[in-house]
Amino acid sequence: MRGLPTWSKRRYAAVWRDRAGIVTPGEITYVALGDSAAQGIGATSPDLGYVGLLAAVAARHTGLPVRVINLSVSGATAADVLAGQVPLLADITSEIATGLAATVTTPDLVTCAVGGNDIRRFEPVAFAEAVGALIRSLPQHALIADVPCFYDGRGEARSTAASEIISRQADVASLTLVRLHAATHARTRAQVRGDFALDFFHPNDRGYRVWAEAFDPAVLARLDAVMAARGSG
Repeated sequence: MRGLPTWSKRRYAAVWRDRAGIVTPGEITYVALGDSAAQGIGATSPDLGYVGLLAAVAARHTGLPVRVINLSVSGATAADVLAGQVPLLADITSEIATGLAATVTTPDLVTCAVGGNDIRRFEPVAFAEAVGALIRSLPQHALIADVPCFYDGRGEARSTAASEIISRQADVASLTLVRLHAATHARTRAQVRGDFALDFFHPNDRGYRVWAEAFDPAVLARLDAVMAARGSG
């Protein structure tokens, strides 16, 4: 479906807050960091944004309930994620509810996709510093995405540069990189016209499926590692 949802950004955020409080024994814990794309803005419901789609993939792949703790904030830059969301991730990491008990562990799955808001006033040095610090603060198993394709003009030049910065920083930190820029760049012009909401900035339902498919291989590999560790525990 093309277009913006009738829901407000506050309602999307409220849905994720409510879901974060639902705890089920044996669950997969998925923490998402990022901006409005992680909230699913542009999709017709939160479940059809890439975070919702990845949660569904995790549930199908493991056969377990998935608790999504979506720390993302609409409008966030890389520096905002570092300052506002990473401390919350640290709190979650230090105390995750497992049934009725608390245990020191890390979330099973962590994704981070940010940078789209940095493109508007792109400052490469400041962006590199923020992204480097952000990546170094993430768990070693976290999945970090580069910046989606902006397709034309200065925006695409900036998104390419930002993606290269994220790629280099992820390589230095040995974090798994999700090549979102390549996945979106591969779309034909005809396909791209149907991938965006009416603001021509956020993906729509179809566009978010492209994002989720870019994440899928790394997500499935991470889930396999989680299940193997649980089986040997």
